[in-house]
Amino acid sequence: MSDGVLRRVRTGAVDLAVTVVPEPLPDLQVQPIAADRFCCVFPPSHPFAGRRRLDSAELADQPHVAFEPSSCIRQRAEQAFATARVHPDLVLESRNITTIAGLVAAGLGVAVMPGLVLPIVRFAGLEHQALGRPEISRRIAVVRDPNRPLAAASEAFMTAIGRTQRSADPLAPETTWL
Repeated sequence: MSDGVLRRVRTGAVDLAVTVVPEPLPDLQVQPIAADRFCCVFPPSHPFAGRRRLDSAELADQPHVAFEPSSCIRQRAEQAFATARVHPDLVLESRNITTIAGLVAAGLGVAVMPGLVLPIVRFAGLEHQALGRPEISRRIAVVRDPNRPLAAASEAFMTAIGRTQRSADPLAPETTWL
């Protein structure tokens, strides 16, 4: 979880982290590397299949499989639902991405996930549609304490990330390099 990862960077337990950065972090150096949009995932037989557009409000009458409440994914999804003034029917929750994908694949509900995790849930044969109104996105960044020198391996990692960004190799669906 992002809070724990940032705590490890601040205490010096790790040199750097690749994590979601929801707000400004004045005490840390933040190098944005990618952004992704949130999507609704569902089985291919679901009525949402083949849709060109899907708004958060349309999830109101759907059974919802969600990430646990402490997850930033869950928190972002709930913000969108609040903005859309809907309260999806929460039927199950889990901390594990693949568990959620399996539950959705079994037809127990739909789920909201960020684009970057779509390749992880590919095994479940799910379809997805990016959510609009309100659109939910997040910023992924490399975060480090600017007052600590980087180990050689960490410097090489930062160089590799920059090189990959510049190559413009495609990322997961609904995900873009910054």
